[in-house]
Amino acid sequence: MKKILISIFLLLALWPAIAQQPAAQTEDVVQRFVEKVEKSQFSVDYSFLIEEKTRMTGKGSATVQKNAFKLQQNGLEVYSDGQTRWTVDRAAKEVVVEAESMETSSDNAISLLTEINTLFAVGPLQEGTFQNQSASYAILSAKQAGNVHLVKFYFRGEAPIGMIVTLSDDRVVEISFNRIGFKEPGKLTDFTFDTEHLDDSWIVNDLR
Repeated sequence: MKKILISIFLLLALWPAIAQQPAAQTEDVVQRFVEKVEKSQFSVDYSFLIEEKTRMTGKGSATVQKNAFKLQQNGLEVYSDGQTRWTVDRAAKEVVVEAESMETSSDNAISLLTEINTLFAVGPLQEGTFQNQSASYAILSAKQAGNVHLVKFYFRGEAPIGMIVTLSDDRVVEISFNRIGFKEPGKLTDFTFDTEHLDDSWIVNDLR
């Protein structure tokens, strides 16, 4: 279950907030968002809700810079410099190391960061509600089959406030953005995990 949740919420790396602006008029707000993402390193704290047989809630945080990211959620940490991914369970003292590829990128949707226009058809902005408050949203429909079928991407003005994600198995995930920040891009080493200096109590599974 932890692995499934991590795959779902790596999506959050794709949705930083833009500073509050007057009401957006068209889907251009999504394109301005993409342009902002491409130039910055951003961080986001979020909360989520999954309605299944039992109600599941939680919180997490992510930092993203182009195709590099790091994520903390539900006791797991995930690091990627765009070429290698480290999944870290500190409680179990276990690390799984994998090569990033088109397959792993599509699993966690991190490729959306720079390829949103390639992977999704972006619909026009519509008026609606998010968590019982007025908001605008654009529908992002996947062009090819994958884990994500459709995303309703919600804005207030030009600031993203959350999204509702429909997965290919028809599960629905509601995600709310809490603290969000932008800064200048940093070093890629910030998105790696050092396994060389772990003591013998750790298990490192290198699948590359």
